Amino acid sequence: MTPALAQNASDRQPLPVVPPPPPEMAPFDAALEPEVTIRKREGDTVEEHRIKGKLYMIKVTPEHGVPY
Repeated sequence: MTPALAQNASDRQPLPVVPPPPPEMAPFDAALEPEVTIRKREGDTVEEHRIKGKLYMIKVTPEHGVPY
């Protein structure tokens, strides 16, 4: 038997309470999350990544080959 399984219930300690995030951290902004559009084109998969509507990356995954 492993030591972790051999512990009694009385040996367990509660986990500490996680403090809230510091106030300087900005609240979640969904506009900063990337929007990804995935399209199939002639056997290739094309992913367009945008933040705030601005295209910043395109990833092409060929049907046979390495993504670029």
